[in-house]
Amino acid sequence: MPLSKNKEKYIRSLYLKKNRDQNSNFIAEGEKLAKEILSTEQIEVESVLRKNLGSLAIAT
Repeated sequence: MPLSKNKEKYIRSLYLKKNRDQNSNFIAEGEKLAKEILSTEQIEVESVLRKNLGSLAIAT
C-alpha cells in the first residue's frame, strides 16, 4: 500500500532533530534495529514500513 503524501512528508520531517523533538518520535532504520524495537515493550511503535529489503520503524 503506497504512503499518502502527508505521511511521506511527515516521515521525511523526522530526519531533522527539531521535528523529532517536536513530535516526540524518531525513525529507526534497518531490519535488525526494527526487530529489536518491536521486541521491546518499553517503546510504543506507531508504524512499521518496509521498502525493498530494508525496514523502517517510527516510534514514540
